[in-house]
Amino acid sequence: MGTLNKVMPGQVTIINSDPNLGWYNDPPCTSPMGNLNLGTVARGDTVTKTIYVKNTGLRDFTDIAFSCDANPTTVGTLTAPNTGPLAKGASAGVDLTFASSPSATVGSPGYNLTAACSY
Repeated sequence: MGTLNKVMPGQVTIINSDPNLGWYNDPPCTSPMGNLNLGTVARGDTVTKTIYVKNTGLRDFTDIAFSCDANPTTVGTLTAPNTGPLAKGASAGVDLTFASSPSATVGSPGYNLTAACSY
């Protein structure tokens, strides 16, 4: 066991492709989110973190699609279900699931999570 079997997914940098989508730490969407830290995860383990998104624009979103650039072999996978529709002013919780690769590199670098919104 020990730290040799641990993976630090590093910082997940949130890339917001739409200025009308806000990312938050809390359900009422009052605490804006910067980067996301998933902590230390053992190789082969899974951790889920709920984040909150809010439509801050003037139009409804029909869909919000998430993608991640993590290498599935050396890091693992980070997935989130598509979310939507999301009316203007509305918010929703999104469960991000990180599944560490059994062969993940210890101290893995950070990666990017991108959200693309459709109107």
